Amino acid sequence: MTADSEPSVSPPVDTLPVDALPVDAPPGDPFAPIVERPRLRIAHLMFWTACVAVYLSMIRMLQEIDPDTSTVFRNVWMLYGLGAGTGLAGLLVGVAWRFRGMPFPVTGGEYVLVMTGIGPLVSLAAMAAYRYLDPSLSMFGFIAMATGVLCASIWCWAAIRTRVRRWRVYFVLEAISDLVGQTCLAAAMHAMLGQNVFFLLLLVYVAARDWLEHWRKPWTHWLGVAAQLWFGVYISAWRAAMIWFPEWLGLP
Repeated sequence: MTADSEPSVSPPVDTLPVDALPVDAPPGDPFAPIVERPRLRIAHLMFWTACVAVYLSMIRMLQEIDPDTSTVFRNVWMLYGLGAGTGLAGLLVGVAWRFRGMPFPVTGGEYVLVMTGIGPLVSLAAMAAYRYLDPSLSMFGFIAMATGVLCASIWCWAAIRTRVRRWRVYFVLEAISDLVGQTCLAAAMHAMLGQNVFFLLLLVYVAARDWLEHWRKPWTHWLGVAAQLWFGVYISAWRAAMIWFPEWLGLP
């Protein structure tokens, strides 16, 4: 089987449609699909570069309405674009594979990749709606609640589809976090920082368990894990700087 061929499955279920197979099955499961992905190529890297450039352009457009922002603040936001562009590239590549008949997402990391592709798009759209349409407190509350419900719904969808217990727990906790964190506007910054660090460590544990089991996973699985780790480190560092070094960011 070549890397560009259709994904194969274990012999007991090779007559079933791909979408009918259990997804993200644990090691040793006789019904676990053997997922083959196209190899990572230069074309994928060029597409990733284009997606990052799109995000950096959108962030620059949003920053133009607030020209007094410090240089450090602007540069830190650009780091956000790197992770968001990676998630968007992975999501669009996965959608293309779906049209070619390949199952996506399948593993826990690929579900995370879907979220890292959709989440930043939703956040930037919400930010644009708030700044350009109605910069009022009521609009901010409505957008925060809608964003939290949407993100929680995606995590719940991932939790329902996965069969690996540790990933299901991770997805459920993420859903609860997004639903509560986005809708509770009075949440303390210290509590939010603690929550970010907790999920960062939890993701490291889940990914380490995947690695130690030597259960072969596609490169898109590890791309999703890496993108989410990037966001975890970025957001944790961002909130820590807002708490202890606001003047460094040019904040009051």
